[in-house]
Amino acid sequence: MATKIMPFDINYTKLLISKYSYAPYIFVFYNPKSKLWSILKQVCEKHMKVVVEENNNIICFFTPATKEDYIVLNNVVQAVKTWRTAYLFIDGVLQDFKNLKWLECFNKSLNAENVYSYCTRIDRTVLNDDWYKIILPCKMLRSTAMWMNDKHPSPLKEQLQSRSVGICELCPNLNMENFKILEKEEEEPISAWQKMFNSDTDEEEKNKKTNIFQKIYKFFTKKE
Repeated sequence: MATKIMPFDINYTKLLISKYSYAPYIFVFYNPKSKLWSILKQVCEKHMKVVVEENNNIICFFTPATKEDYIVLNNVVQAVKTWRTAYLFIDGVLQDFKNLKWLECFNKSLNAENVYSYCTRIDRTVLNDDWYKIILPCKMLRSTAMWMNDKHPSPLKEQLQSRSVGICELCPNLNMENFKILEKEEEEPISAWQKMFNSDTDEEEKNKKTNIFQKIYKFFTKKE
């Protein structure tokens, strides 16, 4: 018979956490059974404050301050993200491990000579029915900014912040003040696909590319 895993209870967990000192990152493990747990526990004990409750419930409080700390944090996340017994709270909020891609990106940024250069990207959005180039404060927000519009009832910066939710809003590098509107684009931007299939002046060449695209589309959409 499989070992019964204690069902997650948010109220019980918060009560458990509240008994001890608070930290921005808190891992909670309910009687972990993984073969990796003995090694992982040693890592947690070395870098975090670990509390073991009855029934083998483990709480790990973590306040990363160095590059090495964030490497440890990311490694623990990668190790337990598929466990049914592991949970992570950031600033008291239960996280979905699927939404922590920013953590890996943040770790990479620690190797950059200039974090601003690493994080920011040029994108575009619509202002007064014209396209404008903008500076995004996070590379992970590319392709989301083009959906912002000055006709929206919220300011552009608020629209961008709302799009960062579930993507990168918890990243320590994220600074919405880095958002800037640059110059107007003289021509409406076209996608890479449009460039590929519509840039030819030769009608025969254009038809060849269109036929190739249709074949690719049929291949990926055909039913088994």
